[in-house]
Parts: sequence; C-alpha cells; structure tokens
Amino acid sequence: QPVRQSGRDVTIDATMVTRTHNLDMLGMYKAIRPNFDEVFFVVSHSATDPNTHVSDLLCSYKNVLCITDEQLWYNNQDELHAMVRSLTQTFRNRYEYYFGTGNNADWLAVENELNAVERLDAMARVAVEMVNEPLEEVDLKFGVHGGGG
Repeated sequence: QPVRQSGRDVTIDATMVTRTHNLDMLGMYKAIRPNFDEVFFVVSHSATDPNTHVSDLLCSYKNVLCITDEQLWYNNQDELHAMVRSLTQTFRNRYEYYFGTGNNADWLAVENELNAVERLDAMARVAVEMVNEPLEEVDLKFGVHGGGG
C-alpha cells in the first residue's frame, strides 16, 4: 500500500520497527533514512520529567508522533481496549498525510486494534515473568528488562 511522500504516492518495500531510549531522532533519522523510503517516530515521553521530555519543535515534524506516558496507562481490559482505540485514532490523525483516511487507512483496521490488544496482553505477561530476572536479562520480542530480583 503506498504512502504519501513529497506530494506523491510511494510504495514502501521495506519496513523496520525498533525500540530505543535514544531521543536523538534527527541523528537516528539521518542514519536510518538512506535505507528506507520513510522513517516514522512514535515517542512516549513525560511532560514533567526533563530526562524524557521531547521538544515541541521535534514533535511538530510530520513523521513524529509524541504521546505522553499517561496516554499509555490502563488498569483493566476495558481501559486497555479504550487506550488502544484512542491511540489508533491519534495515529490516524497524525499520519493521515502519509497513509490517507477512509479505505486507505486499512493498516489501522479494527482487527489490527484487536491484534494490538493481544500483543500488549502478551507483553504484560512477559513483564510479570521477568520481575525476578536480573536487570541484564532482556526479552528480545518486547524489550522488557528483568526486574533485578
């Protein structure tokens, strides 16, 4: 499915999803962009913690979506579904320029929301399993570190 780039439809042949604590998005963009058609960032940050705060200028770029940590919080299955639904709408709004809306936004279909809920459930189970593991132990699928126990 094509994305919008410089006012034209461009097919993306290769994709990569990665997780990092590096907030130097411009540096990462320069390093990654030559290998891909486009680079998108989703940054979870705290508005009050200076160690994880991201500048408003960086969040204004069309390929960057900044969300606060609080937007990711949930306490039960109903809240988890609501959080995923809310984030999906936020993604649609932010990346509309690239992916379009309506029928062109199938990448954010309801089935994909349900898949996201299942992945988050699986990640939560891994987090519980990792609590007593050393800090150096990392689950490679979800990037969850051991709890130091």
